[in-house]
Parts: sequence; C-alpha cells; structure tokens
Amino acid sequence: MLRYFVNHRNETLPHSTLLQAVWGPGYGEETNILQMVIRNLRKKLESDPARPRFIVTVPWFGYRFESPVHAQAPSSDRCQALS
Repeated sequence: MLRYFVNHRNETLPHSTLLQAVWGPGYGEETNILQMVIRNLRKKLESDPARPRFIVTVPWFGYRFESPVHAQAPSSDRCQALS
C-alpha cells in the first residue's frame, strides 16, 4: 500500500483503485480493510495520526499521499523512510 502511495504521490486515489491495486481485481468495496490499513500506516508515519499530513482522506472518494515536499516540515527521519 505504501509503495503504491509513493508511486502515485499527490494524486487523489479512489477507494476501489487502492483496493484493486493492492489486493487484486476481486476487491473494490471492502473499505473497512482499507481503513484499517490506512490507520496502521498513519500510526507508523504520522507524528499525530489523528491529524495526518502524509496520508490525507478525501471524504467519500479515497486518499491522497502528500509528498513530504508538499507536507508541512516533516522530520528528516520520516523523509528518509519515505524515500
């Protein structure tokens, strides 16, 4: 999931696109799986997961991975982890 986000940084990605890219064409409506994975990624990447700067929710559509260059002053450790 993170690799897909990084490869499509700063693009708004629909739920179904993310599900199918990671789990295959048989997926598309299982947003509960997606929410759980996003929650876990945010815990690992964000300094404050409740106020994400990297993995941004686009309500009723999907998610967008904000490149650290576009996000507000990420720590250097987090930038290296995302490279």
